[in-house]
Amino acid sequence: MKKTLDPIEQQLQAARRLLAIKTAKDDLLAYLRLRMPDPNAPGDVTKSRYQVTPLARILTEVVHKIDAGKLTRVAISVGPQFGKSDILSRAAPAWLSGRDPYRNIMLGSYNQDFANEFGGNVRDMIEMQFHRQVF
Repeated sequence: MKKTLDPIEQQLQAARRLLAIKTAKDDLLAYLRLRMPDPNAPGDVTKSRYQVTPLARILTEVVHKIDAGKLTRVAISVGPQFGKSDILSRAAPAWLSGRDPYRNIMLGSYNQDFANEFGGNVRDMIEMQFHRQVF
């Protein structure tokens, strides 16, 4: 049975969502959290399936420096299954292009299949409702 919220709680949840959307426009970590809502509480933006790790903080800081023009070329080497692809090859291009739709972005991959997959993932993300709300 689904629990209904009282009007004050609904307004508070709506205000939190607006704040999360506004924050996600300027903060890649907030964007990542908003992208993956908790399936048990999809309307509660304070809950997310996305786990913020120390490496995620470092990688998003790198993307923020790219966005600010402080870095123009970056090569990152980290072991597998640490979230590099999700942050750098999927979310970052979508977030960066949302912030500046006319920006040119080049992202390299070691084979064409990965490049096609990442490009499709970015396109799919840009078409998602949360992305359209943020940008």
